[in-house]
Amino acid sequence: MSKNRYKNRERELEFFLHFIKAGEMPGISWHHLTDDPPDFILIDKNDNVIGLEIRELHATENQKETEEHFKTIIKNAEIEFAKLSDEKICVSFQFNQRILCSKLETQKLGIVIAEWIFGHLDKYLQLTSHSLPFIYPIEEIPAISEIKLIKCDSCCKDGWKYDRGLVIGLECQLDILSTAIGEKANQVSEWNSKFLYHEKWLLLVETGETSSVLSSFPSEQIDWSKYNHFDKIHIFDVFSGSVYT
Repeated sequence: MSKNRYKNRERELEFFLHFIKAGEMPGISWHHLTDDPPDFILIDKNDNVIGLEIRELHATENQKETEEHFKTIIKNAEIEFAKLSDEKICVSFQFNQRILCSKLETQKLGIVIAEWIFGHLDKYLQLTSHSLPFIYPIEEIPAISEIKLIKCDSCCKDGWKYDRGLVIGLECQLDILSTAIGEKANQVSEWNSKFLYHEKWLLLVETGETSSVLSSFPSEQIDWSKYNHFDKIHIFDVFSGSVYT
């Protein structure tokens, strides 16, 4: 399995587990398929088989690539920090804008961030609360809106991480939604034929800049009958934990 495929499967699983928890589905068992589509097989308490395919929504072009770029910078910073200290710490980062730079420049940013955190290591070691945030902490990198030093046993397992933050009130754009559903509808004929599907579900996941309060979701503007390839279409807002079906 390729590295990208492995990362995508991890991301699918993360979304799926949050969805199952938010949807309160007692008695459901499931399998994460390697020969998808669909991505998951669910079996309900009556032994009915439900196929579920996941599609992440991105409101802006190249948003996923932008997030991966942020994560690369953070990973470089973590590697550089390990050269300065053996201390195992948890740090989260928020960004307020894209950073466009080369691989070499990304490595240089990692060094700047690592040195800044090393310079604040004493504050981390003296920390008695859950976390200590610094707003726009590094003048040379104005795209970083927050660095948070975290001292919490349950959180520390996450290590150094990109925190998308909570973006509220952005409507899920109809063209993006229609494109996403259309793409997955065209693949239904390719679904794994080993299973006899009682129902077919599509899970659309709102993350990052697409995250919206579902009360503002423009459901009445959509002709859902066009998407009868699926028995149910779920829209899951990761940040609010809400599901619209």
